Amino acid sequence: MKKYYTNLRSRFWIFLILFLLFNITVSKSQVPISKHQVDSLLNLFRTTTNDTTKLNCMNTLSWSQSSNDPKSAMKFAQQGLNLADSLLKKSINKPDLWLSGQVIVFHNIIGNIYNNLGNYPEALNQQIIALKISEKIQNKRGMLFAYGNIGGIYTDLGNYNEAIKNHKMALKYAIEMNDSIQMAYCFVNIGEIIFEQKKYKEALINFLDAIKIFEKNGNKFELATAYMDAGGVYVSLKNYSYGINYLLKSLKLYDEINSKEGKVSVYRNLGEIYKNIGDYKKAVNYQNMSLAISQEINSNEGVKASYKNLAELYFAMNDYKKAYGFHNLYSDIKDSLINTQSNKQIAEMSAKYDSEKKEQQIQLLNKEQEKQSAIAEIENRRKNIIIFSVACGLLFLLLFTIMVVRSLKISKKQNAIIAEKNQIVEHQKLSLEEHQKEIIDSIYYARRIQQALLPTEKYIENAFKRLRKSK
Repeated sequence: MKKYYTNLRSRFWIFLILFLLFNITVSKSQVPISKHQVDSLLNLFRTTTNDTTKLNCMNTLSWSQSSNDPKSAMKFAQQGLNLADSLLKKSINKPDLWLSGQVIVFHNIIGNIYNNLGNYPEALNQQIIALKISEKIQNKRGMLFAYGNIGGIYTDLGNYNEAIKNHKMALKYAIEMNDSIQMAYCFVNIGEIIFEQKKYKEALINFLDAIKIFEKNGNKFELATAYMDAGGVYVSLKNYSYGINYLLKSLKLYDEINSKEGKVSVYRNLGEIYKNIGDYKKAVNYQNMSLAISQEINSNEGVKASYKNLAELYFAMNDYKKAYGFHNLYSDIKDSLINTQSNKQIAEMSAKYDSEKKEQQIQLLNKEQEKQSAIAEIENRRKNIIIFSVACGLLFLLLFTIMVVRSLKISKKQNAIIAEKNQIVEHQKLSLEEHQKEIIDSIYYARRIQQALLPTEKYIENAFKRLRKSK
């Protein structure tokens, strides 16, 4: 039997956002906000000067639109993340834990949007970023939610081992924080994965653990869902009486909180059970109730499932005319939904393409900025080298000029000294020559006087000759 249940993961997301933003308990009637509320929040975002208000606006807008309008949700989340990052950088000397929590939330939301678009690698990347920030600031609640979201992504990828591993890490932090509600969510998530692995008894243990917590805390919506999960396990174990009992408990709670979607699922499950045990009258009755509510709330998927189940049910009852009629109704709505689904997939693919294109543009812009930065750095280095070289050249020229001028001054001074010395020497030489001439002239003069006073050699010689002759 196919297991129908309302997945708690969307409620897990709502709990995450509201807790981190406002630290309040989740309202069971929480639904995506209306267009009027969106416009009001956008207007408040544009007009307010309070950064906290701006962040709260972007948080609410992004998570509330993440399923219906992922493109707008991504824009809001990115704006919020940029603002939170910017404010966090300004408070670097005194880290703001609230702002860090906002950054974690926005990465969670962006990851959820990527997950809705089927971009699992980027969804995983965003959750890992949130996890690392949470670990850095020792935010156990942030780690709890990051591990839970990572587990959800691995579940969607069909990697159940990794999914359970991460949900168990989330459970570990929930236990450390003594957060019973989050413990229950973890039990449900782990149970649903184990159920898909057909480990029914182990799945049942997790659902029953969650039920104990939800019963104690009075969480009717979550308790109704857990009752339905446990009922599905009992049916898979062929224990129909227990399965019916838990489904009826679930139905009672859904009726108390007026959850028509929940009642649709329970009636459909009960119809399947009674068909399997051969009580066709009750089976038809429950399937018709499921169909009526589906038509009331305009749930085409619910109507389609009811038409299909009724066609199979009447065929088993050998009422081929009604079986054929419901089969035709099923085929018509199926074709209509295929077209609608195709258009939705096209829109989602377009949003995904726009998102990927934007990412590529951002990457190209970043690469271009890096390239420009590298070119600018090289140009700066080149300019610095030129400036340094010119400065060194000018300094060298200045030093050389100083040395040349100094050398010229020294040379001029030395030349002046040499010239002065030469003049002195020349003067002394002239004085000496003049003195020498005077001496020579005196000598010549004395010689002439001597020659004039003294007899000549010839006279003396003749005198000696006469003297000798006279003897």
